Amino acid sequence: MASSLRIIDYEYFKNIPWGYRFSATDKELIVEFLIKKIKNQSMPRNWINVVDFYEFNPEELADKYSLDRGEKEWFFFTRKYNNMKTSKRVAGDGYWKVTGADKTIKQRGKPVGFRKTFQFYKGKPGCFKGTPWFMHELRVDNTLPGHESVADDMRLDDWVLCKIYRESDSDDEMSDSMLSEDEHLIWIGPEPEIEYIHRRRVDNPPPLQHSVADDMMLDDNEKKWNDNNTDEAARQETTTELRRVVEWMKQEAQPARGRGKVEAAADYTDARFLDNGNFEQGPKPSNLNKTVIVGKYSLPKWIISGIVEYISGGPQPGGFYFAVPRGVHAVRLGNEASVSQYIRNLKVGTIYSLTFGATRTCAQDEVLRISVNPGRMSSDLPIQTLYSSDGGDTYAWSFKATSKVVKVTFHNPGMQEDPTCGPLLDAIAIKEMLPLTYTRGNLVKNGGFEVGPHVFKNFSTGILILPKRQDLYSPIPGWIVESLKPVKYIDSKHFNVPSGLAAVELVGGRETAIAQIIRTVPNKFYNLTFTIGDAKNGCHGSMMVEAFAGKQNVKVPFTSQGKGWFNTASLRFQAVSERTRITFFNPFYHTKIHDFGHICGPVLDDVRLFPVS
Repeated sequence: MASSLRIIDYEYFKNIPWGYRFSATDKELIVEFLIKKIKNQSMPRNWINVVDFYEFNPEELADKYSLDRGEKEWFFFTRKYNNMKTSKRVAGDGYWKVTGADKTIKQRGKPVGFRKTFQFYKGKPGCFKGTPWFMHELRVDNTLPGHESVADDMRLDDWVLCKIYRESDSDDEMSDSMLSEDEHLIWIGPEPEIEYIHRRRVDNPPPLQHSVADDMMLDDNEKKWNDNNTDEAARQETTTELRRVVEWMKQEAQPARGRGKVEAAADYTDARFLDNGNFEQGPKPSNLNKTVIVGKYSLPKWIISGIVEYISGGPQPGGFYFAVPRGVHAVRLGNEASVSQYIRNLKVGTIYSLTFGATRTCAQDEVLRISVNPGRMSSDLPIQTLYSSDGGDTYAWSFKATSKVVKVTFHNPGMQEDPTCGPLLDAIAIKEMLPLTYTRGNLVKNGGFEVGPHVFKNFSTGILILPKRQDLYSPIPGWIVESLKPVKYIDSKHFNVPSGLAAVELVGGRETAIAQIIRTVPNKFYNLTFTIGDAKNGCHGSMMVEAFAGKQNVKVPFTSQGKGWFNTASLRFQAVSERTRITFFNPFYHTKIHDFGHICGPVLDDVRLFPVS
């Protein structure tokens, strides 16, 4: 629990007398801690833990980082959320939603940062409800003089400081004194399903019981509602009027329900980390020899073998830099080293996908071997090629559960001169892959790539999908990655995709193709349509996607500026058998315009196939 703090700070706060606890004002948190954290300067003693904040529910964080001293507030450093402008941030089993405008924090009359307030919503898909958990996000405005990020900052982006607390469930204990000067109470009722007191600004729309997918669609409608209701009259809305707005927003969302692209939003919430899958629970100090873990069971929730290092991201001795973009800690597997964990409560016969960060650290020929029930199903992942230069690579690998309990092992089979040299492993999540169904009017299964591996919420460089020679069960159901190199699964939260929530980027050049086998009627004519473009990630140059179906093929060239251009192409062909393979191929290699170490390629999405009448 204390692995993200200095041991002296942990011991100090663990042994302070009852009645004393760590606390600070917003100004103190920004000036004395957040700014110093960003600038990598020493800070006063504190109980501010470094966590991957948006991977947890607030009650989990409070329980995990409690000192049992009657704390009512918990403080955390974390990376900025990927899209700081959105009013909703997916986290744990729900999402955080903004409840008010930014509040400027000043010191001696001059602004030093800002505070934004959120409320946590939790529930089942289609029925999310507000909880008593609130969060203050404190951030520094990098445009303010003296607050710019410095070059030797250990992280790839700035930090923010989050303070969470739980409002009392009792209406009597929730008084106006608890609210800031620009907030007050709204009562929505008396129907039981919406009867509660909510701490929020009135000029925000009332909370709804709907899914995260609905939230994504309602962003624009919510903004329109706010823009039209910021005067004093809107602040006096009656309960009846508020209910009317709720019904109006539900009706706005209703036409979009049922579309496959939207329903797939649930895919972001149906995966989970393996126990201590982000390795933020570290070994006890007594079980560490510098960075090497001592003891088979010293890494919580894991079984280790060989030389396994527990490392922190950032600059390392000898000039190395370890990228750990989704947290602070990771493990490095030395010669013949491995980490294993038993995964329980699986469904026999069901396919599961593992998403994990894996990057080579020093040897050109590093390999990561992943296995399920070692000896029965395994694959060697060639990680010599670095596809992403801004945070390490992330892979997906699938397996079929043969029992309710399986043992997953990550192993470095290599032998290097430096015994600690080996792959860096971090952020391991598992997701159940549900069976696919056909979409009316389309013979291609999963043609929009909406069903795929778990994508981490707060940071993603895309998920590398291995060829079938390394992965028998594809993490993109319905599709086969052929040849030697992977394709990249990208999502709309971190990339620009033609439509929906996901697409694939053909990053392997002429060494990669992606295909699907379709049931067809011999001699019948079919039309294949698909969308190509770029992911708005700086990938530039003359690109081409070549499509094959039956005995026909089409080449679709285009010039990318890396700014998010898309176009639709088609291929008319005649089936020659009862099975037709459709294949997409990128004949060229590409890199980002300002980063030649970052491999990229054209985007493929919305693949459709239908018979010609």
